[in-house]
This record gives sequence, structure tokens and C-alpha cells, in this order.
Amino acid sequence: MLHKNALNTIDTTLQDLHSNSKPFGGDVILTGDFRQALPIIPKGTPADELNACLKKSHLWRSILSRMLTINVRSILHQQDDNSFASKLLDVVNGSLPLDVNGLADISTIGNYVSGPEELCTTVYPQLLEWMCERTTLTPTNSTVQAFNICLLRQFPTQERCYTSVDSVTDPTQITFFSTEFLNPQEPSGMPLHKLCLKLGCPIMHLRNLELPRLCNGTCLAVKQMLDNVLEATIITGKGTGESAFIP
Repeated sequence: MLHKNALNTIDTTLQDLHSNSKPFGGDVILTGDFRQALPIIPKGTPADELNACLKKSHLWRSILSRMLTINVRSILHQQDDNSFASKLLDVVNGSLPLDVNGLADISTIGNYVSGPEELCTTVYPQLLEWMCERTTLTPTNSTVQAFNICLLRQFPTQERCYTSVDSVTDPTQITFFSTEFLNPQEPSGMPLHKLCLKLGCPIMHLRNLELPRLCNGTCLAVKQMLDNVLEATIITGKGTGESAFIP
């Protein structure tokens, strides 16, 4: 969910563009579920996260809410999906029973595994095909990296690693920007210093390079790994099946 300040900025910008003092310069539609995720506030408290959500913005009193009442996805699929969706609603509504420690008892939701290795083989039993159709949600980036490493090992091809540029244009500044300090940094929204890939592994494009074929969120499968460019096959979206070169 966006921070309320981001929506406030969009509101001001649209009012200027439309020369209209109404919220967002006119009628707009906002979609989402406020129970799914709060804005992430680095080193913030739960109160900080609540204060950053849209409901705490001055825009909220101008918003007319409409609630969806039927989970169409669960109806169209198996009964197990419907049951799982109902249990997830119990989690967000705080309806689950509490354990001896006063925490919500989630032991009846889903299936439990012993570790990352078993989780990878359970979610992706047919690795090459299902990696394009399934995903694993985790609360932290470090957990994401652990699962990525685990899954990458299952590809039979040889691994190749790429590193980011870690030199400075002014040699006199090198003492202030040492590689030992910069390379381990993992700020939110930035790629890792070291990226390891294998032929056939899926990757996600994070830039709008060639709309609508190659944009932010496009998934591809690595086809060839050269020194300064990747050749990959688009596996989702407009250009599915086509080759693309990523510098």
C-alpha cells in the first residue's frame, strides 16, 4: 500500500493538470484491500504504519467506499481454495483462537514444511514450468534471497555471476567509498551487488525499456549470458515467446 504522502502528491499534481480543485482533479477509482499490507516505515512502530496509511489522509473523508462481498476466484476453483480464503479472512479479522502465549493460532492454515529446501520442492515440483506460474511470499528481502539461492541450485546448468560497477570516477574519493563498505549494502529498492544466474532461470525486468513488450514486471527466462548483455525469452505479457536483450 502506498504511503499517504504519495497519494497526497498525486492529488496535488492532478489538480494542477486538470485546473480543478476537486480531489485528484476529478473522479478517480482506487482499488485495494487495506487488510493486506500497511505501508512499510523503516524502523517505525505499528502506530507509525497506521498513521501512514490512506485512512489517515485528509483525502479519506472525500472517498466513497464500495465493498466486494463475493470471492469469485475461490468460487471458480476448488473447494479447498474457498476454505483457504475463508481462513485467511479469519486471520485479518482477528477471528482465530489464541494459543497459550496470546498469539493467533495458525496451525490449521495451510501445510507446514521443515525448511526452505522442502518448501522449494513443494511449491515448485516441476521447476522449469512452475517457476513462471507460482510465487513465494516472504516478509523480508533476506528470506527472498535465501529461497532464490535454494531454487537456483536446482537448475542443472552452469552458474554465472555478474557484479555491479563499484568504481568511482574521481580516484581521490576512493577512500570515502570503499568497496568493502558499499558492496554488502542492500538498501530497499536496489539490486544486489552480486547477481548469479543460470540458463533457463526466470528473471523479472524492473525498468520500462520497450513498452508494452518489455516493461517493469515482465518475466523472462535466461537464454544466453554474455559479458555485458543478457538474452532472455519473454514468458509473460505482450511479447510472450519473443527474445529480448537486456544490457
